[in-house]
Amino acid sequence: MPNFIKDNIQKTSNNSSRSIKKLLKQRSLVVAFSLLLTGLGASITSISFKTGIYFINNWRLALLDQFPSIAVLPIFGALGGAVAGYLIKNIAPEAHIRNYCDW
Repeated sequence: MPNFIKDNIQKTSNNSSRSIKKLLKQRSLVVAFSLLLTGLGASITSISFKTGIYFINNWRLALLDQFPSIAVLPIFGALGGAVAGYLIKNIAPEAHIRNYCDW
C-alpha cells in the first residue's frame, strides 16, 4: 500500500511539473500575470482573515470585561456555529457530508 501511494504522488508531481512547464512555454506573460494575481489574492485574503480574527478576539475580550464569561462564551460559540452552518449549507454545499446529516 505505501508503494502505491508513493508511486501515485510521484506520477502526480511529474504531471503537474510538466503541465506548468508547458504553460510557461506557451504564454509566459499570461501565466506570470495569473500567478501575480493569485499571489495578490492570497495575500489580501490572509491579511483580511488575520485582521478579522484580531477584531473578533478584541471584541470578545472587551465583552468579557463587561459581562460574565458564562454568558459571553456560549453566545460566541453559537454565533460561530451558525455562521459555519450557513456557509456550508448555502455557499459550499459540496462540503456537506450526507452520510452523517439529513438536512
